Amino acid sequence: MLKTLRLIYFPITILVVSLVMLPISIIRFRSVKNTELFLKLYKAITMPFMGFNVKIFNREIIDNTKPAVVVGNHQHNFDIMMASEVFAYRIVSLGKRQISFLPFFGQIFWLAGNILITRGNKKSAMKTMKTIENYIRKKKLGIVIFPEGHRNTKEELLPFKKGAFYTAINCQVPIVPFVVSQYARHMDLNKKCPGNIYIQALDPISTEGLTEKDIPELITKVRAILDQGIKDINKKAGY
Repeated sequence: MLKTLRLIYFPITILVVSLVMLPISIIRFRSVKNTELFLKLYKAITMPFMGFNVKIFNREIIDNTKPAVVVGNHQHNFDIMMASEVFAYRIVSLGKRQISFLPFFGQIFWLAGNILITRGNKKSAMKTMKTIENYIRKKKLGIVIFPEGHRNTKEELLPFKKGAFYTAINCQVPIVPFVVSQYARHMDLNKKCPGNIYIQALDPISTEGLTEKDIPELITKVRAILDQGIKDINKKAGY
């Protein structure tokens, strides 16, 4: 019963917060402050009922490293709970253009300064990446890009796409890795506490002096760091 209630409550709260944020986001058109406020409101009304135990380690790395490309593992729609705890200060996200078709939330996502990309269309994707480069340089933002490109509940990471690394190198900004315990594989929504969501920011990786030729090596390096980081944070979370 509790699981059913939570599965109903979760999307309803996103819809409610989106409706509240819609007029604000229109007035503050494309302001990153809209993302910050959305996540704060979402956290306030959603987290107590969802019941997850959330712990964050080294959040100051993400807060203090800007501009930057922030990369990590992406598991579930519930990852917005993780985002509400970590990505509430001058950070935007890269999302699939299909998000814009979600009623209210899709519109808020764009109005809040986040960036949409058409996957599978290389020409359009490259143009979007150029927009991102100018955007994060000018506004000194962090941008969250999930390098797997899709939600993944499996133990192993999916192959990484190049976009995050291409952007970081072309902007000459650091990559900030973060890891989230694999709660989606272990959660039980019928329990008062469905599981532990542990998040840890890892040391920034400099891209200074790197070129596009270095992307394969950089991907290998970051993937290894994330893979080990996930194993370590799973142990902390008891998974």
